[in-house]
Amino acid sequence: MTDTTDSLTQVNLAELQESPLNPRRGFDKASMDERTASIRERGILTPLLVRRVNSHFEIVAGARRFRAAKTAGLESVPVIVKEFTDEEAAEVMLIDNLQRQDVHPLDEAEGYRRLLKAKNGDVKAIAAKVGKSTSYIYGRLALNNLTEHSRKAYLGGRMELGHALLVAKLQPDEQKQVVNEEISRQGASIVDLKRFIEEELLLDLSGAPWKKDDETLIPKAGSCLICTKRTGMNPELFQDFGKGDKCLDGKCFHAKMDAFLVRKRLELQKVGEKVQNISLNFWTNIKGVLGRDHYRDWKGCEHRVIGLIVDGKGIGSTKKICLTSDCKKCNPGRHIDGHDFARQTGPERYKRRMEIRENKIQQEYRARLMKAVVPLIKGDLQRIHLLAIIREVSDNRASLEAAAQIIGKKVKDDLVFEIAELDKILHGISDQDLKRIAFAMMLQRDMVQDPFFSLQDDELLSPLVKLHGSGKIDMKVIEAQVRTDLETKKPKPPKDVPGKKPGKKRGKKAKPKAKGKTK
Repeated sequence: MTDTTDSLTQVNLAELQESPLNPRRGFDKASMDERTASIRERGILTPLLVRRVNSHFEIVAGARRFRAAKTAGLESVPVIVKEFTDEEAAEVMLIDNLQRQDVHPLDEAEGYRRLLKAKNGDVKAIAAKVGKSTSYIYGRLALNNLTEHSRKAYLGGRMELGHALLVAKLQPDEQKQVVNEEISRQGASIVDLKRFIEEELLLDLSGAPWKKDDETLIPKAGSCLICTKRTGMNPELFQDFGKGDKCLDGKCFHAKMDAFLVRKRLELQKVGEKVQNISLNFWTNIKGVLGRDHYRDWKGCEHRVIGLIVDGKGIGSTKKICLTSDCKKCNPGRHIDGHDFARQTGPERYKRRMEIRENKIQQEYRARLMKAVVPLIKGDLQRIHLLAIIREVSDNRASLEAAAQIIGKKVKDDLVFEIAELDKILHGISDQDLKRIAFAMMLQRDMVQDPFFSLQDDELLSPLVKLHGSGKIDMKVIEAQVRTDLETKKPKPPKDVPGKKPGKKRGKKAKPKAKGKTK
């Protein structure tokens, strides 16, 4: 046949080929069966749009009609032949597919990706061409970021399009976590998932201590200002997450935070400052970080230390502190057992330090026992757990964040006094896990946080270990390991320790008798 541009003609099916540029990859079987039946009865009423490519015709619009015609047993179909460049053909295919009701969003996303490449990244031009908003185009383009695991979950019906549009904006590891835990296991709605991402995965850049245009902090990551994982970089794509500048890459955010803190510490040490990592929280379980109860605000003494805040509010900033427990200026009211620690004798101080050391050993021992046994508590809570919860109603003295981490949950460590506030923080966590968290908080408060609390392992921890950790937890091994870990912090005894053999007393020498004199 003769190739006539813009001509309507009849072409044998053998001369037609589907285009590799076609974004459509899925064809609904029921819909195709209906189309095949219609073509058998009435034939093809709308010609296919094709272009000449080498020795064959490539279908620009009408791939479904072509497939249905083959199934119906037709030998030829009506076509309109036009001249198209690859860019023009891809554009026509995309627009043609967008007019279909059954085009899959993933096929649509691939089409937009190809069109974006042809348009040199001009999303506004694409939006104008297809009659969609730029935010719609950005959302569909983001679907190309779905991992293979997430795509399978979407195609398999485990999540809806609304879920997929949110998941596509996350990092690969977070996508897997969200799909498996929040969507598949807990059945989170689109609203629930959005709230979870906002509260648990988005990190507020406005509170980050480093300069956002700093390219040297982590050279590989570069400046935050040009990062596509920053919501402020593309407000139309991230409009679901409201206003504000937030980071979607937790690993990069924390890596920059760590690098900044190291840099800050080195800068302070370079000018001769003594630096101690601290938290503004009263209690913290981070190694090498002192909680608020282990230091005092500096009030002009000679023991000044720079406290570098590395945990909680104010992270990255500094404050002047005093670490000397018996400092008369910064801690004048400190008393132990009714006596001024600074006025105690050597043996008294040694005895007190040994008591404190033993208390720390028991505290760490109970903490490790708790971390070992609580994750083993499965199924409905038993009487012993409920009694503990009833007896110890939460008063926010224990760390909610630390207790949640023990059972593998992540929550904000905020002090809350209203049920609505607490419910918002714990949104998405099952009732059963809430009971475990509450129980862990009770153990944490009474057996770990309070260093002077009487030993209660026989009353509660031992029964728990026996109930849930039999054959899995060895209490003696854990205690022995704690003693080994804290051995370097064992206080040195003073010279006048009770029981030590005293040296010979030096008295006045007796005057020698004068020679030759008698009584």
